[in-house]
Amino acid sequence: MKRTFATAVLLVAACTGLFGLGGTLKKKIGPSAEQQTIVIAFTANQKGLHAAGQTDAPASAYETVLAAVRKAYANAVFVHLGNFMGPTPSTIVSKGKLDFQMVDRQMYNLLHLSNHEFVVGTEELRKRIGESRIPVLSGNIDIPKSAARRWITVKRDARTVGFLGLTSDQFPGLVNENLRPDVTLDPVASYADNALRELKGKVDVVVALSDLSDQELENVRSIDGIDLIISSGGSAGTGTQEWISIAFPESNKATVVRMIPSFPAVYVLELTLTKVGTAWILDELNGDYYPVTAKTARDKALDQWVTGQYNSIRSKEAEKIGDLAAVISNERVREQRSELGATVTNLMRNLTRAHVAALNAGSLRDSLPKGPVTHWDLIEAMPYPSYLVVKRMTGAQLEAVIQKSQALVGKGGYLQWSGLETNQPGLGNAINGARIQPEKQYEVVMLDYLAMGGDGYTEFAAAPTVRKLPMSLQELCLDYFRRYGTLILPKLPLDRESNFWFGAFKASGTLDAIVSDPDNALNYPDQPSLVSQQYVSAQGAARLDLNRRSWWFGFDNSVEAQFGMNWDNDLKPGKSLDQVRIASQLTLYSSNFLFKGMIPLDPYVSGALETVILFPDPFLESDIDPYTGLPYIRPGSLQLAAGIETSLLGLFTIKFGFRRQSQPFDDTVLPQAGFEGILSFAWYPWPDVLGFESRTEAFTNLDWEGKGLTLSSQNSIIFGLGQNLRLVPTAQLYYNTVMDELAYLLSTRLEFNLAF
Repeated sequence: MKRTFATAVLLVAACTGLFGLGGTLKKKIGPSAEQQTIVIAFTANQKGLHAAGQTDAPASAYETVLAAVRKAYANAVFVHLGNFMGPTPSTIVSKGKLDFQMVDRQMYNLLHLSNHEFVVGTEELRKRIGESRIPVLSGNIDIPKSAARRWITVKRDARTVGFLGLTSDQFPGLVNENLRPDVTLDPVASYADNALRELKGKVDVVVALSDLSDQELENVRSIDGIDLIISSGGSAGTGTQEWISIAFPESNKATVVRMIPSFPAVYVLELTLTKVGTAWILDELNGDYYPVTAKTARDKALDQWVTGQYNSIRSKEAEKIGDLAAVISNERVREQRSELGATVTNLMRNLTRAHVAALNAGSLRDSLPKGPVTHWDLIEAMPYPSYLVVKRMTGAQLEAVIQKSQALVGKGGYLQWSGLETNQPGLGNAINGARIQPEKQYEVVMLDYLAMGGDGYTEFAAAPTVRKLPMSLQELCLDYFRRYGTLILPKLPLDRESNFWFGAFKASGTLDAIVSDPDNALNYPDQPSLVSQQYVSAQGAARLDLNRRSWWFGFDNSVEAQFGMNWDNDLKPGKSLDQVRIASQLTLYSSNFLFKGMIPLDPYVSGALETVILFPDPFLESDIDPYTGLPYIRPGSLQLAAGIETSLLGLFTIKFGFRRQSQPFDDTVLPQAGFEGILSFAWYPWPDVLGFESRTEAFTNLDWEGKGLTLSSQNSIIFGLGQNLRLVPTAQLYYNTVMDELAYLLSTRLEFNLAF
């Protein structure tokens, strides 16, 4: 028989419409000799028990709608798709007992476990499942030693429905590791194959309950044997759009029915099964949904029961744990640094002595009140039982995290910080008053949710773990209340010793194709990098950096060496450019003293020695320079400078100072002294794929008439395949106003790098 689809009836009126205000509930097709109808009513995502006045959709409002649906569909199967528990005080304090009692009172026939059910931990969840009078479906979540079922069958009107449970692969990132120590998640496809094999011949229709993403849903639709998927995940529209979003007559694919996000409702599906031979097929689907809103009538008996349970639980947590002289506000926590966010992250940093503390805004809920504070208040403010993790991260990783946080303003992933100052682009972000150094490693304390990469922070997940502290935010605050009687501690020590040494070693292999001015060596003998006539150069290079940083100074040191084989235009061995460069710079971070790191304007003192390792080249037949008729002199440059350094827009570094420059291996080249100006530019729009680097220097000799102005510029485009393989076209220009000769070096370098 050809399949048909009846468009879902979308009733957006309030639930009071069930009682004469426009909404109706009635079956579209009754059972016949060859057709039978099964009704499934479902809900999801309450995320914890709520009393009247605490939410627009308390349990008593759901009960009103569920009672009306039960009256209209006496033989319906009532299913909860999951997230009926949540990080609310009643759930945390009762360890889930109250939530299970609620769904039992509301006479559900089946409970599907989802992420939020693990908020009380696996051990307590096992107990609740064992006590439940309602079948609990865990699906592809394997909970050892529990009474949860991997699949469930329900019989209605001589027909049998098989229910599967499909939880997304995102589950490990959404449920804290310490709350699921022995729980595993089976792959959806293999689990479904096993379940369908067991159910074959025992059921007439198979319904999968899921929280899958769009891509996961599309994959599951093609699994042969699944007739219908009811999902609380994926993308869906608003209450004015269809919620049965994917439907037959597509062949060999299951129909998908979605929950409408942020739209509390009870959903009703009528499945019409038609007999074909000895089998029954899902032939027609009709659906209604009934909103639960602020105007929905409450079930008074249930309201009284919930209120009584709340008061009973709250009375057990009414003991005062401390006092606050003022409210610690959590207003606009997803848009700015809240008082509660600052307080808690400061406590995290004080406890662990980490450089930085980070906390996702979604982990903080209510403000803490002025006056006596109870444990109940603490749970309402920070309900999640996550524990603390300290990670080691580079400055570059932290900068990436800062950018992600700033893009999540208004969302739960927006980060609260301690120890970090974020500034406008170009001014630089700072830790403990000192600008973040990309190479430096910092210790960052966070919740395990972030440590596992929650809210998309892959940088946190990739960073190595230093230590784990089995302490939740509630326990952290309790500890400080016990020690100090309050959380308002203005003199709490936070700064960690920020002096440190760090080093880096990089080895690389290069293959250069070079075009240069043959007169470079004659006109500019004190510029080693320009003394080049090679056509092809194959080189190995190594660089060692050893740096020291503190909040008030930086000391950068490097040694770089290159050695290789060179050929001229006739592919004969030519001059060697086997170079060594030793450089050092001391920078005083006066900006941290004067401007708290917000205006970079720092004095520096530097020295650099650059020369060749082997000269003349051992392949040359003579040690005589054909241009001068004299023995070769080793090219070299010794530069000593002092000045002021600043940065602009995060892309430019600008230096201005006084420099003395000499040729240390040639007494005939007189030293020069004058003023230097250096403009460095670095921009990596796609760091592992494309980048631009430029360094332009201007040097004005004090002997203007005799030595003039010297300009040098080196500009590179970097094409990368990751960080290890790069193609780098480079143009280097050199010009002196007195010499009036342009020197140039054009090269294309293929570089392979290894960093340690």
